[in-house]
Amino acid sequence: MRRRRFPILRLGTALPTLTFPILVAAQGKTIQLAWTTDARHGLGDGKYAYGPDGPWQALAVSVGTTNSTFPTNLDLSSPFTNNPNFIPRSGFYTGAFVPLYPSGGGLSILLASQSSQNQTTEELYNPSLSPSANRFGTQMGNADDWQSWTAVNEDSWGEGIFDLVTLGDKLDIAPDDGHGGGYFFANATLNSLERFNVLLPDGRKYMPPVGILGLGIPSRGFNGAPNDPEPGGILLGLKREGKIGYAGFGMHLGSVAYNQPGSLILGGYEKNRVLGEVGIFRWDSEDVPYMFLLDVQLGVQSEKSGFSFETGGSSIWAGPTDNEDKDAENLRKRLGAKEGAAVVVPNPGAPYIYLPKGTCEAAAKRLPVRLNESLGLYIWDREDSRYESIMRSSAYMSFVLADRSAKNVTIKVPFQLLNLTLEAPLVDEPTPYFPCQSLEADYGFWTLGRAFLQAAFLGVDLERNQTYLAQAPGPRMEQSIVRNFVSVENGGDSAGLESNNIGEFESSWSGVWLTSEETGKPAADVDGSTGLSAGAIAGILVGVAAGVAMLGFIVWMLKKRSRKDDRTAPPKEKIADDNRGEWSSSPKVRAEMDTERDVSELGVPTAHEMESPGIVHEAPDMKREYVELPADVPLVKKD
Repeated sequence: MRRRRFPILRLGTALPTLTFPILVAAQGKTIQLAWTTDARHGLGDGKYAYGPDGPWQALAVSVGTTNSTFPTNLDLSSPFTNNPNFIPRSGFYTGAFVPLYPSGGGLSILLASQSSQNQTTEELYNPSLSPSANRFGTQMGNADDWQSWTAVNEDSWGEGIFDLVTLGDKLDIAPDDGHGGGYFFANATLNSLERFNVLLPDGRKYMPPVGILGLGIPSRGFNGAPNDPEPGGILLGLKREGKIGYAGFGMHLGSVAYNQPGSLILGGYEKNRVLGEVGIFRWDSEDVPYMFLLDVQLGVQSEKSGFSFETGGSSIWAGPTDNEDKDAENLRKRLGAKEGAAVVVPNPGAPYIYLPKGTCEAAAKRLPVRLNESLGLYIWDREDSRYESIMRSSAYMSFVLADRSAKNVTIKVPFQLLNLTLEAPLVDEPTPYFPCQSLEADYGFWTLGRAFLQAAFLGVDLERNQTYLAQAPGPRMEQSIVRNFVSVENGGDSAGLESNNIGEFESSWSGVWLTSEETGKPAADVDGSTGLSAGAIAGILVGVAAGVAMLGFIVWMLKKRSRKDDRTAPPKEKIADDNRGEWSSSPKVRAEMDTERDVSELGVPTAHEMESPGIVHEAPDMKREYVELPADVPLVKKD
């Protein structure tokens, strides 16, 4: 049965105009795989992105062959790409175009058509119509080696097949008809799914539009084509054929919403996608890239941010509860993680960020979101003033992980990347959502899916059995320079990844992150009010307290001086006031400092002494000056 198509987001319609990096090919044997959003791969002019929980960009892959591209005399008992008789007679589209998310697992998973219609290039693979397909008779569900099915509530069933996949190097594909020379054919182990559904909490189900491209070594004894003495898998096969120099890849998913292209380099990585410290993580014996998550925080990158999370971050980590998550406790202890840590797996095959119960809930209490129980997801409240403040600020959700040497690596995911969109059939109209979901770890670990990998660089090293993780830049990243992985012979136990300065993280979000001064609006705090930040309010309170204390001191000094003057002043004599005909005070006039200058602190009115023309100032230690009246002023004696 042919599956229905999901809404396709057309890029460039209402997206920010951001500059793409200039691609510079480095010397060495690497392949830069083409994405569905790349304009040079010939598939839809780079306008394909996928939901219903994205938008996401996927790899542009061709699966299988057609009668016009596949020789009838090919010996199916040997690896196809090693057979000299196999010479494809067309370019990239030797079979069906199937969008796939990259994975370090060895099994590729895709929905297949079981109809007898002719093979098409419209996202469905039909093994019955691919002359190069070789069924090996195993029936299975979703057997993703990185176990995305533990996070995604999935109902799937399919058939194991060996077939060809065709990969395109986006730097070497002709821009006109997609039939350039930059195409590479590889043997792949496929799980051709007849049924592929995701089950929702309310009982509904839907078919995901994108599968998984397994670049690693297949497990379960699926080692490639029959009678192939070498281990199977796309990366090892390409290295064996001399197409790439190293069995590994560097990946950054990028962002469709912010026009940041994806990056996947077979045999190497893009240096500009790697910022700051690089964490190195050992694989488990199951070839699963387990990592140790220590903390999750909310924070802002800049003190001038338009939102008042704490600069540097404040923890919302609930952590796993060993009493409730026995599987998680057992796996944590087996792998040697510290108490309180959670074992996680970064996996592009899952959409959300799946965490122990309590962490997403703690984040939701500080964000303008509400829980949609039928979907199990948090929906952004666009009517809340904090929503706009967060989306224009440098606010982020950060993840602290410990690598093999117990070194902490922090990945900051800006909230702009956590403002994704739900589409049909999940909702009736596009709805922004926060992709954080609580999960019971039935298999002992949690998953950091595509939402997380928009902001993280992930490297997979099959020759050393380890992964690399680092901060990835925002959309205004530096120029791309491709680097090769360092061989085991030359690099020891590390592939020698180079990185750019971590300071580029903030600059790569320039033009997206705005300060309160740039927007002309005050910062909003986590309680929903707008106005001054907590730091500014604290400063004002301190200033007011100091002002009140100073005012009290001034009043006390004035009263003290007044009493002292009354005791030391000479006897009063009455003088005639020519203007008023009334009695005046002493003929001696006290003029402290300059009588024409008023001193007023914190709004306190100027203090005067009776009818004296002099102004009383606050300097108590000033010397008093006595001025005698002119001689022509007559003294008037009291009768």
